[in-house]
Amino acid sequence: HGLMPVGKALPYQWYDTPNVHLFTIRDFEALCRHKRIDILQRMV
Repeated sequence: HGLMPVGKALPYQWYDTPNVHLFTIRDFEALCRHKRIDILQRMV
């Protein structure tokens, strides 16, 4: 939960879309983990 849906209407991960990059905070955190990027501080 909390991630951008991937399906027929939006068949790409948020960072692989050909134009607009829609994403949530959880999507961004998952990308950082995947790329081994440490998040040092969060502000909401």
